[in-house]
Amino acid sequence: MRRWDRGCQWRRSHHLTSSPSPLQTPKRIPVMKYIKRAFVKAVVMIIGVMMMMVFLLPISIKTTAICHKI
Repeated sequence: MRRWDRGCQWRRSHHLTSSPSPLQTPKRIPVMKYIKRAFVKAVVMIIGVMMMMVFLLPISIKTTAICHKI
C-alpha cells in the first residue's frame, strides 16, 4: 500500500510539473470529448442510414417489380 501511495504522489507531482499552462488544459479536454461524442453520433447515424438502405433497397426493388408486373 505504501509503495502504491508513493507512486501515486510522484505521478501527481510529475503531472503538475509537466503541464505548464493549467488554464489551457481544462478547456481543451471538454472540446475533445465533445468532438469525440459528435463523431460517434455521426458514425452511428451513418451506420443507421446504411442499414436502412440495405433493408429498404430489396423491399423497394420488390415493390417496384410487383408494380411493373401489374
